[in-house]
Amino acid sequence: MIDVEAIIRAWKNEHYRQELSDADRALIPSNPAGRSEIADEELSSVSDSPPSYYPSCNPCTYNCD
Repeated sequence: MIDVEAIIRAWKNEHYRQELSDADRALIPSNPAGRSEIADEELSSVSDSPPSYYPSCNPCTYNCD
């Protein structure tokens, strides 16, 4: 089992990463930022409508002058 601090050290230090066993190296995620792609199924669930916190989609009619 590899802990979070070892994962961070492995991302930052190539020499340390190479010293890890194959099993420990296999446990290290390849991207420290997380996933970089979204599956088509996830994209299809996204709606084109505005978020619910917008009161309406109508243009503003307030006169700011």
